[in-house]
Amino acid sequence: MKKMGVGIIGCGLISDFHCQSVRAIDFTELIAVADVQLESARHMGEKYGVDYYEDYTDVLKRNDVDIVNICTPSGMRGKIAADAARHGKHVLSEKPLEVTKERIDAMTEVCRENGVLLGGMFQNRYRVEIRKVQDYIKAGHLGRMIIGSMQLKWYRDPSYYLNGWNRWRGSRAYDGGGALMNQGIHLVDMLQWFMGPVECVSALAGRFVHTEIECEDTLVATIKYRSGAFGVIEAATSVYPGFPARLELTGTNGSIVLEDGLIVSADLKDVKEKLEISVPSEGIGGHATDPMKGKSYKDHMRQIEDFARAVAEGRKEYWLDGREARKAVELIQAAYESAETARTVYIINKHLHAS
Repeated sequence: MKKMGVGIIGCGLISDFHCQSVRAIDFTELIAVADVQLESARHMGEKYGVDYYEDYTDVLKRNDVDIVNICTPSGMRGKIAADAARHGKHVLSEKPLEVTKERIDAMTEVCRENGVLLGGMFQNRYRVEIRKVQDYIKAGHLGRMIIGSMQLKWYRDPSYYLNGWNRWRGSRAYDGGGALMNQGIHLVDMLQWFMGPVECVSALAGRFVHTEIECEDTLVATIKYRSGAFGVIEAATSVYPGFPARLELTGTNGSIVLEDGLIVSADLKDVKEKLEISVPSEGIGGHATDPMKGKSYKDHMRQIEDFARAVAEGRKEYWLDGREARKAVELIQAAYESAETARTVYIINKHLHAS
C-alpha cells in the first residue's frame, strides 16, 4: 500500500493527537504542520521533526501531501477544506466540520467536485464499546426504542475561555456555539447514531457561570425522534465539579448506560450473550474538568487509519463523510434556534438522514 503523506493544519491541543496517530500508523507519514501562530507551528514542527509553516497554503502546495487534517477553530475549516480540495488533497476535519449545516454542505460539494474524500472526526464511533451498543440496537436486542438521552455536565475554569487565542471558544463565528456545539457534539453524534434521526427539539439555553462568552454554557432540551421515541439533552461547562459524560438508552426490552464511552450498565430481557460491563481505569473521565486529561490518541488513530486506508485504496466514498457529520450540527442548530425563539423546531431535511 502506498504511503500516505499527511499535513496538519492548526496546531492547538488536539493536533498533538493527530500527529501521534499519523506517526503510529505504518502507512502514513507526517510531512508538515501549519498554524497562523508561527510559534505554535514551530513548536509542533520541531517536536515531530517536520517542516512547519505560518501559511497553510504552503502545506497544500506540497506534492508529498495526500491528506490534510484540519485542527483549526471550527469556523475556519470550510475555507481551508475548499482550498485543500482544489489542490487535490483529501480532507479529514475535526468536529464539527463547520459551524453551520450550510457551510458543511458547501464543503461536501467542493470535495465532490474535486474528487477528494471528506471525513468528519467522530472518533468515538470507532470505540469497541460504542460499536457493540450499535450492533445490539440494530439487532433489536433493546426492542422498540423508548428513550435516548445524554448528560454532559462538565466544568471549565474561566481561563479555558479567556486565555489569549482561546477567546475563540464560545463564540458564534469560530465555535458555532457553546457547550453543546463544542463539548456536547460527540454525545449528540452518538445519540442520533444509536436512536436515528430527530423530528423536533425544544430547548432552553443560558450563561450561568461563563457570562463573558457569547454563547451558552448550559443547555437543556427535549427531543422527539422520528421513530416516536423521546429524549433529553443536557450539555454544560458550568457544572462544578464536573461529572462523567453519560448516555442512557432504553427500549421495550431493556436499557444500556454508557459513561465516558464505557458500558457501565446493561440490563436486557431475553439476551443470552450479555454485554461486558467496563471497569473505568484511573484517569478516565478527567476531561470533565480538563479537556485533555484521561484522553488517548488511540481513538483518533483508529479513524485516521481508516480514512487514510480509504484514500490509499482509491475508494469513492468514506462512511463518516460530510453528509454523516452534518447530522449532529443540524440537531445542534435546531436546538439553538429553539432556545432563541422559544419554539419547538422541526428538522425537515429528511433526505439527509436516509440510511
